[in-house]
Amino acid sequence: LVLALLFSQMHKHAFTLEVVTCPSCVIVVRFRHLALSPQCGGGLMDAPCRCDYLWLSEPPYDDVSGTPFCGHFPSASSPPVFRSQTRTLVLALLFSQMHKHAFTLEYTSERNRQLLTGKPVSGSMIGGNVSVGGVITSPFFPNQYPRDLGAEYIISCNSNNNSSCRVRLLFNDFQLAGVSIMEFYDWNGQRLEVSSGALFRPPVIITSGPSLLVRFYANGGSSVGYKASYSFLPGKYDESVVEPVTDCGGFVENLGGAITMMNMVERGGPVKYYDCIWLIRPPTNFYHLKTHIYLKISTFLDMAGSTEVVVRQGLTSEGPILETVRHPVAQLGLGHSRPRRENILPLSVGFYVSLRGMFSSVSRLAIVYTSFTYMDCFTGSDYLCQNHRCIPAQLHCDGFDHCGDNSDEPDTCTREWDAEPVDRRWYS
Repeated sequence: LVLALLFSQMHKHAFTLEVVTCPSCVIVVRFRHLALSPQCGGGLMDAPCRCDYLWLSEPPYDDVSGTPFCGHFPSASSPPVFRSQTRTLVLALLFSQMHKHAFTLEYTSERNRQLLTGKPVSGSMIGGNVSVGGVITSPFFPNQYPRDLGAEYIISCNSNNNSSCRVRLLFNDFQLAGVSIMEFYDWNGQRLEVSSGALFRPPVIITSGPSLLVRFYANGGSSVGYKASYSFLPGKYDESVVEPVTDCGGFVENLGGAITMMNMVERGGPVKYYDCIWLIRPPTNFYHLKTHIYLKISTFLDMAGSTEVVVRQGLTSEGPILETVRHPVAQLGLGHSRPRRENILPLSVGFYVSLRGMFSSVSRLAIVYTSFTYMDCFTGSDYLCQNHRCIPAQLHCDGFDHCGDNSDEPDTCTREWDAEPVDRRWYS
């Protein structure tokens, strides 16, 4: 479908047109003529397109999708082009004065397919193995994707030696509805993997050839969406870095505890590379009456190489960073005097915690989290800290500081540990 629109002798102050195409399609707008001055009353405003302009948006994502177009074309510059991310596009002409010929544009419907290319570049290698590629996301992530969305991505290696090039895909976010699916196909058409919203996170996808095809089908479901980074590999690469252990992390929905990683590698065994993500948000209901959640990286010791733990606000990788701990820059542990940072958020917000790095047999990590309130502390089910925080009673004497002032771990708690065969502090 190709249509040309010409609006002349406009006598109203607004005109709106909504265009809808097929579920697996998007809309591409190409301007042929544009004559909407960015000037207002003979002077320039503090921002372009403040007076007369054409506003393109994609409902219901009006707040994040809106793009204004103004100025003059034809000109020496290339004509403006707009490509939607969904099947619905609204064109709104807003004007304060008469226009004999405001604009002419074409809009076409195209398949929702993105063609992405790249190649291994030695100057942009991570550890000499993975080149920097790009990112694919659901439309307007982390806003919920449309229920009728269908999308396709073709990621191809564009190098002198395509036969030895590989494509790698790693997900940072994968929050799909249960009925939504994502399929991955190798360069020869063989299906590598299919993942639905029932899975927390797909494994690392690595092709055997120079291209990867990814297809997404919403299938009537809607959720936060997905975000994945793609990169390109040379013929030879270090599998321990390129294919990290991702069978870790997950949703953490209890009222408090500790995430611990120790003995991840057998004594004398080879170093392992881990890529883990945790989404920490206890249930919000009236039964426990907790209002806030507290998180602290209490132990970060003896990593085998470059390692990073990042704590973000919210439940996606788009949230603002609250804390970053790196090795070898920082060593944080029980025996160190360095203060441990407390991160506190409303219970409904939660934390996104990511770990990427190298573990040996002596590497240790502990992340403590606790839901709490300053009101309504009940005997039997709750424990009152000296700083007046009320935490779940089962977190008392578990070896971790859940109060924030360590008052839930008095000296009397340690007397039991010597009599037990396993230190309970690592298995809270």
